[in-house]
Amino acid sequence: MKRVLAVFLTCVFVLGLLPLPTFALETDSGGLCPHHTEHSYEVCGYIESVEGQPCGHVHNGDCGFAEAAEEIPCDMGCAEAGEDGQTVHDEGCAYTPAAEGAPCLHEHDGECGYVPADPGQPCGYDCRICPVQEMLDALPDAEDVTAGNRAGAEAQLAAIDGARAELTDEEAGELDISRYQAVVSALAALDEQAGAEVPVAAAAEQFPALTPGETYWFDLSGADIPGTVNSAVPDATLHWVPFTYAGTINAYKLTSSQATTQEYAENSQYDHSLFIADYNVTNTVSWNDLNNKDMIFGTAYASGGVDYTMRAPSAGSGFTGSGNS
Repeated sequence: MKRVLAVFLTCVFVLGLLPLPTFALETDSGGLCPHHTEHSYEVCGYIESVEGQPCGHVHNGDCGFAEAAEEIPCDMGCAEAGEDGQTVHDEGCAYTPAAEGAPCLHEHDGECGYVPADPGQPCGYDCRICPVQEMLDALPDAEDVTAGNRAGAEAQLAAIDGARAELTDEEAGELDISRYQAVVSALAALDEQAGAEVPVAAAAEQFPALTPGETYWFDLSGADIPGTVNSAVPDATLHWVPFTYAGTINAYKLTSSQATTQEYAENSQYDHSLFIADYNVTNTVSWNDLNNKDMIFGTAYASGGVDYTMRAPSAGSGFTGSGNS
């Protein structure tokens, strides 16, 4: 009989108050894109091209224009000379002297309609986010990840990690990493899928498909973790928080504030995957604040179709200084 496995990874989020970071993982747009939706000369240098309009001025007596004309020779053989010695042409003669002409002195104004053509300047915005988002969008669907193609999926994830590292925190916060998280969860679940027909303990949370020592990224931006974000965390928006997979451990967990007995410890041990935050996620936070958010004994967190339980490592509410930040 098939059993539906409730898969929980306990994620212990390392917070500044607490000691050692241990936690159990339970079309061409002309330069426009979702991250640059509007041209601005100040931002991208874009200047719109202008087709231009011709001048509509008509020459008149005010502009001084006179058209030049070539001499038209005499066609009647006129020979009579005037007092100045110049030939006097008879009436009807075609002779016309040459005219030098004069330029138009009109200056373009609002009435003539003239608009100079301007080639403009193309958008110079170079989006750093879109190429990384395209890599994320190119990841396979989680249901298509198999043991046969996992190497390719892992290579894609590694390439994305490298590209993500080149972005600023603000830029990384614009990424949609839902497919990334789904593929990571699919890789982790490969061995679980293979053994789905085999009855196992309900508390089993092992993901042997993960590689111990490798880094896995979690989006904690919506986790509402108390305290001030640690300035050392690579992404201050908490969209990308690195955790190192430490492998599968056999240990017990507390679900409430209680004294631990040897009997309880022995009877409550179970195998589960352990992830350790690479950095203290937040600081300036008290044990009570964490406990009020259920982060001492476990709070639910879902990512990529997998349920996690987040926990902060604690020395106990009676530990010296535990009520202080």
